[in-house]
Amino acid sequence: MELVRRQHPEKGPWSDPEGSCLDLAGQWYPHLRAAGLPVAITVVDPALRPPGQAVAPGMAGKFHAFLTLDDGRGQPLIIDASWRQFVAGAATRTDLPEAFVGTSAQLRQMLAREKAHLRIELHDDLLQGHRKPDQLVDLAYGEGPHAMLRQVLPPMDTPEP
Repeated sequence: MELVRRQHPEKGPWSDPEGSCLDLAGQWYPHLRAAGLPVAITVVDPALRPPGQAVAPGMAGKFHAFLTLDDGRGQPLIIDASWRQFVAGAATRTDLPEAFVGTSAQLRQMLAREKAHLRIELHDDLLQGHRKPDQLVDLAYGEGPHAMLRQVLPPMDTPEP
């Protein structure tokens, strides 16, 4: 797997276009908390659907993890070092930010510009290039009709980075 440019000297890659969302969120978390930022690890998991609601085909056992930061303005900021996994060909593109930091509205705008390359599956996504940015954000980031799938984990005591 090709890793993008920036690396932490002791801990490896800070962003990875092919995923590792939970590892990357866990890697960024202690550094941002140590800097005094109120970040939380946020997980969107299809298994959190209420009883009786079916998980979409192919989504069982899949989840997405990222960080959220409450900036006090009512719209949490998303910090996602693995967002590029949703854009086919991102590993070779230098025009995309390595990490996304912004609101869900800003994420929707960025993904709308990448509509022809959007995917959920890393390999053989039959809807690649036909995915709707709003639906991808709703599903992967637990917004709109998928808000029930979003879980913000309580702050953890973390050792100094």
